[in-house]
Amino acid sequence: MKLTKDGINAFLAFAVISLMLISSWPSTSGTSGDHSISITGYISTWIAGVFFTSWGTNAYSEPKTTESLQLLKEQANPSWLSIPIVWEMPNRTSNLVERSNATVSDERLIQVIQKIKLLGLKIKLHLLCDPQDGVWRAQIEPSNWTEWFDNYRKFVNYYARIAEEYGVQMISIGAELRSTVTHENEWRDTINQTRGIYHGLLTYGANHDSSYKPGEREWDLVKWWDALDYAGIDGYFELTNKTSPTIDELVAGWEKYRGEIQAWQAIHGKPVIMDEIGYKSEEGGSIGLMYKSGIYSSEEQSNCMEAFFRVFRHEEWVAGVFCWGWSYDPNSGGAGDLTILLNNKPAVQILKNWFS
Repeated sequence: MKLTKDGINAFLAFAVISLMLISSWPSTSGTSGDHSISITGYISTWIAGVFFTSWGTNAYSEPKTTESLQLLKEQANPSWLSIPIVWEMPNRTSNLVERSNATVSDERLIQVIQKIKLLGLKIKLHLLCDPQDGVWRAQIEPSNWTEWFDNYRKFVNYYARIAEEYGVQMISIGAELRSTVTHENEWRDTINQTRGIYHGLLTYGANHDSSYKPGEREWDLVKWWDALDYAGIDGYFELTNKTSPTIDELVAGWEKYRGEIQAWQAIHGKPVIMDEIGYKSEEGGSIGLMYKSGIYSSEEQSNCMEAFFRVFRHEEWVAGVFCWGWSYDPNSGGAGDLTILLNNKPAVQILKNWFS
């Protein structure tokens, strides 16, 4: 076949563009060492994430899900959505980790993955393990850690297979499991097994642990960040001790932690994701999720979000954020709702301002 000059030029242009695209994409295969991500490379595209939430076997029902997804894209302009998935333990000392009535069915999960992908958004599966006796997941104490980790790996690997098959870009392999994280070898085995199934990105969400001293927070206890692609923090930090703080006061509250987080990041070298942040639309929302005033305040929720972005959005070692959260029900949230939901609240405009 004879090539014309125009044909040769077109071929060369295509080859150059292809090489540029390939070289800019993060490595997602091979050993954990192949998964390191340059802070000035891949994450130059900031992860502008929001949790898209629904609970139970029949979660993400229609037509609400489709309508809510479209509103979320229009109103917040995220580039990523995080889907929380829960398996449960019968109680804090059990070694079982299994499906429950809180677990979304595979059919519904796959359907919502496909709908999100049609919108052109990237996806993170966010794996949660909760005891059914009401004890916080950070305080579990299985009677046999080996057996518990065997069951936990089945949980992670089950969704690793779904993520691999349906092109999910990231998995958070756990969150706020403080009592487990010092079992370093078991976590490394978990990650290695997952890497053998799934070729996307991995993170873990360590709790903020505001009540602990620096050096004793959960993210300090994790010694296996090197095996992951991102180091995650669930950043529900106490920013102030007052209701109705100003934005400047909230910025100062975040600044108390910024230096500590940056110093910790410099040790392990992984880009940081705020794997969860969220603030109640309630006076005193900046004090913490457990504080209750009972007084609705969309302004405090908005100001807390604004302060976060002012402090962290342009830090090169911060890869992005996943804000909690947006319900599948488009009529959720709104005036008078005191929860951290963003639906029908002014805070969603803060996200759009910073995500755009």
